[in-house]
Amino acid sequence: MYFLQQFYLGFSHLTPYANPGVRIHVSARLRIESLQVDTTAGYAGSCHVLEMGRHFSEYVRYRGRYPAFRSVPGFPAGNYLRQLDTKSRASNVTGNIGEIVAGIVARRTLKIDIGGIAHLKANTFSQTPDYLLSPTTAFEQVLVDIEPTLASMTFPDWWPMEAKARAGGRWRDVVLEALRQLTAYWYFNCYTAPERVGYGVVVATEFERPRRVRVLVFVPSDQAGLVTYLTSFSLYKNYQDDFDSQPGATGAYLMNYA
Repeated sequence: MYFLQQFYLGFSHLTPYANPGVRIHVSARLRIESLQVDTTAGYAGSCHVLEMGRHFSEYVRYRGRYPAFRSVPGFPAGNYLRQLDTKSRASNVTGNIGEIVAGIVARRTLKIDIGGIAHLKANTFSQTPDYLLSPTTAFEQVLVDIEPTLASMTFPDWWPMEAKARAGGRWRDVVLEALRQLTAYWYFNCYTAPERVGYGVVVATEFERPRRVRVLVFVPSDQAGLVTYLTSFSLYKNYQDDFDSQPGATGAYLMNYA
């Protein structure tokens, strides 16, 4: 099946008409089949789920064909209570599909080597991105070809990447949720590796038609200012609360956040 694939720098949608590099490197349609999902699950799915290709077919391709529950006679229906009529997607499997789509994007669109996709282990005291990507020369060239102004930047040695998958809804809210994961990585690098701060990738997948994959690359517009802002919070929890209440305060230091 095919997904529409769109490339963003920050929240700015870069189109093939305005950015010739997009036409060269970013296919307008991303083809993903069950066999590819099974293959990619080996290195891009964090959970051990058997036969991911079948889940992909059931969850994405054949939308609305989930097993139904029998209606219970006399169920006290009302504004508060509603009987579940069909089974739904399991969120952990849906998330795993999102990770696999992100893995395919990392390999096919962003030119990252399989050996350069590192899963991150979630911890109990902070948010954690799904992956770290070890950039290749081809990856950096893709970015520069798409947005030539990036040629003046010194890219970091590792890029965090967060995958999100949803049926639909407000995609920007989903990306902000993902950006929250990236900012945790930035916060914990602002003292030891400030050169990594502000860089990251979000791959947001929508399952409902028209199926869509948004690839968002974040880079700093003022890295020194972002580092200073992050270090003004002595505790990560305080920064996390600040981001939740006013994400634009962090976004002010990122390219094309508005």
